[in-house]
Amino acid sequence: MSDTNSNQSMYNKATGMYLKALVEMMKALDMQTEIRIEINGKLLKRAMDDGFLCALSNDFRRSLWNYCYDHEILLARGPFRKAKATRNCIGWAFPYHAEEDKQRVHRILAGAGMQRTNRERKNFRKFFNGIRSALPVLRVEIPPNIVKINLTNAFYQTAVEVLSTVNLDTQQLYGSVVDAVSPANYCLPDDYTPNAVPMGRMDSNVST
Repeated sequence: MSDTNSNQSMYNKATGMYLKALVEMMKALDMQTEIRIEINGKLLKRAMDDGFLCALSNDFRRSLWNYCYDHEILLARGPFRKAKATRNCIGWAFPYHAEEDKQRVHRILAGAGMQRTNRERKNFRKFFNGIRSALPVLRVEIPPNIVKINLTNAFYQTAVEVLSTVNLDTQQLYGSVVDAVSPANYCLPDDYTPNAVPMGRMDSNVST
């Protein structure tokens, strides 16, 4: 019984650290449409696997999956047209390590930020398609003042490692994040239960 209680306490503490990292992301993204994050690779992978971070394409997902160590990513709040988010999506993750990554991301963000009427959009698309083949790919100006947060603390990695055998209730955890932040741009899930522990079941196929 003591071992069970000890394990449960360990899992609860790890869940708390994971929750803290997610809270930091949502808190920053609630105030900014995009942020830079220096993030631990294992934390990044877990957040992607759990659906808290979404990727706009399989190409982006593969690139992010290769971030084994601490790397910088850009996180955008979204939404993006024709891109389906998970129910517990906090933001859209983009590789932001090389200059080529940054240029690609900001082209996408610039395109997503264009707000036009249907007629304006149709006329613009017709005009753009007519000239784009004759134009070189222009460099975009990267904003110099994007807010940056750091999630490379070793405790985050330890928490994710402890939770590697645990299937969390991601909807309940997402609700706990929203509850902690009280954001303007995120809503509580309909099935959220306040004060409930967002723990799932430990994978019985994995030895501990």
